[in-house]
Amino acid sequence: MAAIAFATQREGSKRKQLTDFLLLRLNQHVPEEELLKALYGPAAQDMRGALAMVLKGVKIDIDRNKQPARLERKRVDKVTYFGLFSNG
Repeated sequence: MAAIAFATQREGSKRKQLTDFLLLRLNQHVPEEELLKALYGPAAQDMRGALAMVLKGVKIDIDRNKQPARLERKRVDKVTYFGLFSNG
């Protein structure tokens, strides 16, 4: 399996926090609620727009740096899931 590295991200940024969180759960779908709690705390239900912007930044990093990974979104029974999956 090829290594996934995001060297261009600033330490402590929301993008870095989200990437680290998703890398720990590589090849698994994670509920959006869990991502919101990890990034913004337990009372973060109104931060969906901010999460969408951070996810877009992660996708841009993957594309720009030609990472062997893909960011997936799926919706099951009105619950949205996101996951970072290895292409290798």
